[in-house]
Amino acid sequence: MHTLLFLYKSFKRVVVYESVSNCCCYHRFATCTTTVSRNENLGKLQAGYLFPEIARRKSAHLLKYPDAITISLGIGDTTEPIPEVKSSALTKKLLALSTLQGYSGYGAEQGEKICYINIF
Repeated sequence: MHTLLFLYKSFKRVVVYESVSNCCCYHRFATCTTTVSRNENLGKLQAGYLFPEIARRKSAHLLKYPDAITISLGIGDTTEPIPEVKSSALTKKLLALSTLQGYSGYGAEQGEKICYINIF
């Protein structure tokens, strides 16, 4: 069994990995602090998940205005299955990413160039 220690520059963190045969498994994190200052706006966030709050407000609105027609922009409620051509293409790409020849890493901020060219 081998133990590897990594100390990241931006984090005062020690990550300990233990390899067992050919598998390198996460073992534990040591205590860490970051050198990056916290965004003060994070302290203004209230606890709770956004989508339940949207559902609560929508229900309250519909109780007050039962004949109202609402368009929900919260959670994407699908009404149809994903077209087979899309799911097949996603499957093909995901399988390609599992090989050295098909792996492409992270794309630019616009996504993979070939997709960007074909869409726009």
